[in-house]
This record gives sequence, C-alpha cells and structure tokens, in this order.
Amino acid sequence: MRFNSGFALTISNCVFRNLTQDGVVLFSSNDALVSVSDTLMNDNGRYGIEILNTGGSKLKVTLTRIEASHNSFGGVFVNGENAGSVVSATVSDSVVSGNLGQGLFARSIGAGTANLMVLNSVASYNFTGILAQGTNATVRIGQSGITGNISESWDNSSGPAKVLSYGDNYVDGNGDGDPAPPSIARK
Repeated sequence: MRFNSGFALTISNCVFRNLTQDGVVLFSSNDALVSVSDTLMNDNGRYGIEILNTGGSKLKVTLTRIEASHNSFGGVFVNGENAGSVVSATVSDSVVSGNLGQGLFARSIGAGTANLMVLNSVASYNFTGILAQGTNATVRIGQSGITGNISESWDNSSGPAKVLSYGDNYVDGNGDGDPAPPSIARK
C-alpha cells in the first residue's frame, strides 16, 4: 500500500503480508497525518512500513498495536531525507520481531529530521533492535522490551544520531552485551 499525498490517512484492522517490496509506504511530500492501528505487516520483501518525507513538510504518523515481523529489510523505518522535511512517528503497544535488518530504524540524511518515539512495545530477535543514524535522527524509548537481537541494540556511529531512554525499559539478551542507552529525565 502506498500513500503519496493527501492531508490524512487512517489504516485499521488490515494485513499487508508477502509483498515483494514494503508492506506499507508512506511517501509524502506534503504535511500529512497518518494513523495505523491493529495492523499486521509481516513477511514482506523490504520493510513492514517505510515512512519517508521527501519535501520540506511535516509527516506525523501514529502506529498503535501493529506487528511488523519477518520482513527482509526491517520492521519500521522512519526516514527524514530532504532539507526541511520532518518525519515524526510514535510506535505504541506494538511488536517488531524477527526482521532480517533493523527492528525500529530512524535515519536522517541531508538536512532532514527523523523522530521516533517507542512506548510500551517490543523489539526482539531482529538483526538490530533499534537504530538511529544520521545528522538529525532521534529515537526515544520508554516502557519497552529490547531483547534477543543479534547485533547492537542501538548504534549512533553514523553522525550525531541519538537513542535515548526514559530509564524504564527491559534490555536483555542482545548480542552486544546489553549496553544501556543514555537516559533522559521523565517529567
């Protein structure tokens, strides 16, 4: 499923499975609000859901009670690509598991911004559980489980990207020895 333009989109109670590319692509060049709930995005050839903003606009996405598992590239990919583009996504009450790449991935390249908030969710048995990469990418994690991932749970090696924790997560059994991400204050 591909969303190219429009003011708002709601996806609820759907299954996107066994597709050769992404399960869902939110590819917007204008300001838009998207809500996805109670939806399965499994066994796809690329990402379960790819969220990409290509214009100088704001794309705001809420993912609630989704499952993105067994995808070839990753589960949830938030990509702020061009100058002035801002992609903000919230994942809550969801499971991202068994993906061959990243479970949850926020990347900014160029002068774009990618923000990902993860609350009360699980990232397990992916190659990389949670990854932030690029100049303006930030992932915030609260009340979530990150376990059984093969590679590092977070990697800030490419640019000043940030993975920040509210200090109430369950991080255990990952192949990197379970280092804790930097904490931020809960207020």
